[in-house]
Amino acid sequence: MRQDWADRFGFIFCCDMVHDTWDPDDTLREIHRVLKPGEYFSMMESNVHSNVKDNIGKAWVTHRV
Repeated sequence: MRQDWADRFGFIFCCDMVHDTWDPDDTLREIHRVLKPGEYFSMMESNVHSNVKDNIGKAWVTHRV
């Protein structure tokens, strides 16, 4: 992201996409860089398999950090 975006955003939401980035750790560092201090980041990642049969009966887990 652009260098002048540091501390620019008050809320960032990512829905089921961080795992698809080239470097998820770098993506999260960059989100931290552009997020204003003390503001909010929300991320949702699905806990599922590509094979639909493997998802039957699977519990959904939510983590708050």
